Amino acid sequence: MTALASSCRSDSVQVDFWFKRSSTDPAAELEAQASSGIDVLGYLGHGSMWGWSSDPVLLNSTLAGGWVNPRGFVLLSWTCFDGAFVGPWGDSLAWSLVRNPRGGALLATAATTLEEPRLLEELAEELLCRLTSGGASRFGDALREAKAALAGRSPELTDLLLTYALLGDPTLPNPWR
Repeated sequence: MTALASSCRSDSVQVDFWFKRSSTDPAAELEAQASSGIDVLGYLGHGSMWGWSSDPVLLNSTLAGGWVNPRGFVLLSWTCFDGAFVGPWGDSLAWSLVRNPRGGALLATAATTLEEPRLLEELAEELLCRLTSGGASRFGDALREAKAALAGRSPELTDLLLTYALLGDPTLPNPWR
């Protein structure tokens, strides 16, 4: 994760790392960090449609729907399946954060299927560098440009690019512009 963040570091971006293993109550600590007023929340690790991590669960759809924050943030998720947005099983984690009107995510980028972690990291780097450089004026533009830059490299990467989604308003301005 530190390599990912440093690959496109910008003086205008402050990155704070938090690791689950360093906490006695990771779910409460994550909520407290988000409640303090963050601009962007990025997650890289194990995930599923309804949550991040395994025992203990870091965040799930139910907890996400109850978050109350001073302002909305952007969710950049680099895990499997937490961006699924249709289905009879209930709301995905990313969608639960986007639809939370009391301080959830203004938008979320997330995978709608199972994905290969190394491919998620490739897309993460491409998107983060486009955002932090200030080159793209809107989040939707940055994601579209990142996907275009990676298109055609491999069938597996093509699958990711076709199923990685932006939930929310793609015209949200890039704060690093």
